Amino acid sequence: MMIDSKLPIITIEGNDLILHPSKALYNETTSTLVVSDLHIGKSAHFRKNGIAIPSLANKNNFWKLVEVIEFFNPKRILFLGDVAHSHHNHEWDDFADFLMQYPSIEKLLVLGNHDIMKAEHYTQAGLKVLRELTELGICWLHEAPEEVDSKEYVISGHVHPSVLLKGAAGQKLNLPCFYFGKKEALVPAFGEFTGTYKIKPKAEDRVWVIAENKVIEVSKKS
Repeated sequence: MMIDSKLPIITIEGNDLILHPSKALYNETTSTLVVSDLHIGKSAHFRKNGIAIPSLANKNNFWKLVEVIEFFNPKRILFLGDVAHSHHNHEWDDFADFLMQYPSIEKLLVLGNHDIMKAEHYTQAGLKVLRELTELGICWLHEAPEEVDSKEYVISGHVHPSVLLKGAAGQKLNLPCFYFGKKEALVPAFGEFTGTYKIKPKAEDRVWVIAENKVIEVSKKS
C-alpha cells in the first residue's frame, strides 16, 4: 500500500507508526489501525439526561472511521478503550451494524473505564475483548500507570491529550496531539465531542498536533 509521504512516521521498538489527522494511528508493521476513545453513545447519553447534544456527532465518528479504514485498508482495528461511553443505547446498535460491514477485519478492544456494557454487546459487534495487548515490544493499554515500569514501550489513550501553543503576539491555541515520551506514548481521542486534557511535555519528548487536517510536529517552545 502506498502511504501519503506527508504523514509522519515514528518507529517504536521496530514498529513503524503512522500518525493520521483523523487522530488514528496506524501500525504499518502489523497492519493494525489504532483508534482510541470513541465514546460511542455519548451524545445519546447526554440527550437522555436532558442536555441537547446533536446526534451528528455519532455520524461523524462513522464517517471518520470509513475514511481512515479505506485509507489504510488494515487487517486489524485495535480500539484502545472507551469505545462506548456508558450503558447500551441505540447509538451502540448503529455502531455494531457499522462494524459488521467489515467482516474481513479483525476487531480488538482493550477495555477502558467507560466500557461497562454487558459482554454480549461487544461480542455481537464482533469485538474480541482484552485487558491489554502486548506484542513486538509494545504494550497497548487504555490507561497507563502513573509510573511506567515495563520492559515494553507503553501506548495508551484515556487522557485525550492536547498541548497549548502560544504565538509571538500572545495568541493561544489548544490542539489535540500525539505524544511520545521515553517510555510511553499517548494517542488522542478519536471521537467527536470528547474534550481534551492539556499535557506538559518535557524537552526531550516529541509531540505532533492535529490542525487543519494535518499532523504537525511542534517543539516544547511553541
